[in-house]
Amino acid sequence: MQGKIGATRQVIAATTVVCMLAVAVFALSIQHNKPLYTYYELRIDGERIGYLTEPEIVHNSILSLKLQAEDQDGVALAASNDIEFIPFTGDSLPEMMRFEEILEEVEKRIRFTAAGYVISVDGREVVALGTKEAAEEVVWSIQAQIQDAILSRSNVSLKTLAFAEDIQILERIVDPEMLRSVDEAKLILMRGTDKVMSYTVKRGDSLWAIASANRMSVDDLRKANPEIKGDLIREGQSLNLVVPEPYVNVLTEEEMTYTVAIPFSTVTEKDPSMWPWQRQIKQHGVAGQREVTVRIHRVNGVESSRETLSSRVLREPVTQIVVEGSKTVPDLGTGSFVWPLSGTITSGFGWRRSGFHSGVDIAAPVGSPIVAADSGTVVHSGWYGNYGLCVMIDHGGGKVTLYGHNSQNLVKVGDVVQKGQVIARVGSTGRSTGPHVHFEVRVDGKAVNPINFYP
Repeated sequence: MQGKIGATRQVIAATTVVCMLAVAVFALSIQHNKPLYTYYELRIDGERIGYLTEPEIVHNSILSLKLQAEDQDGVALAASNDIEFIPFTGDSLPEMMRFEEILEEVEKRIRFTAAGYVISVDGREVVALGTKEAAEEVVWSIQAQIQDAILSRSNVSLKTLAFAEDIQILERIVDPEMLRSVDEAKLILMRGTDKVMSYTVKRGDSLWAIASANRMSVDDLRKANPEIKGDLIREGQSLNLVVPEPYVNVLTEEEMTYTVAIPFSTVTEKDPSMWPWQRQIKQHGVAGQREVTVRIHRVNGVESSRETLSSRVLREPVTQIVVEGSKTVPDLGTGSFVWPLSGTITSGFGWRRSGFHSGVDIAAPVGSPIVAADSGTVVHSGWYGNYGLCVMIDHGGGKVTLYGHNSQNLVKVGDVVQKGQVIARVGSTGRSTGPHVHFEVRVDGKAVNPINFYP
């Protein structure tokens, strides 16, 4: 306050000299018991403030405050108070206000207004700016922001762009404190508020924990942060905690033309000269291509509906032809099994802590020989997921044995092996904690307990 009073004093320096003379005259008038000039009662907005002899003190003080405020706000201002100077008509002389008191009372009570331009949305006056040009810039820049985002996509033709609401710019007398910059006004119109609350993600945070701590639902937190994909948030990320409810909504209609792949179909042919495990592609499939034109409606850049205007095939797909063997596998099995490996059973068939175990594990040193449990035809020899290096033998009658985690396979697909023949060597490939063989028996494709085949 003292700084503003000091500035005001500089503006009314000339008036001060006059007032000093007035004081001298006032003293003289008291001596002669006769007023030499008029005394005034100062009233601001109907309230009596005090008495003075020079109204210019008040006028100059208001002018000084007005110039300071205009320099700060950048707009033309006018005092909105009702200032009255009522001539004193009493018999006895009133007590005069000191200059400092006049300045303090004026600064405390004077209020300024500005000629602003208010953006009205469906009849609701939302935000004010200092000039009509600034208000117009807010309106067209919101539309331009949406338009640029749409046209940044390829093969897009923008057909219409308009506000969903009735937008008007009205000249109004406003409180200077209500005036906003162009950026602030855009934020208010597009978010529904100029209030911005954020949260910085900490280690161990989750969307549910952040939403719960801030009395929000996870859905609202997602709406406030549309950039969140899935549940993934990272430490140090800033999240908005205010759900946007825009005052204005930009509606757009666009047409887009793009191409999509037409999946190819697959047909299977049987070849009796090939084993069932043999498979080859006779003709590779090729996806086709379709050109599609759609009309897309968006609200604030977010798609709300889509309709297909046209669709035409640019290239037909080529069908893939796969040949599978249908040759009958001979029933070479004897019907009885020999133990595949001399070693120790370390894990049996059935449920265990890590899940269901579909065979038995037999531990032995690396390189120990693994033999075929029965005669049959090798239908797989190679890597087989978690089993690592693996051999599978079809014995006929729906029975297949599997030998996994090998260090080396000694047979290949299509080989006919005899019961007890060495087919592989012990290893620890695939998902394994040590050298062993995973021995599995499948009947009609379903794993059964191998121990049941060894009375």
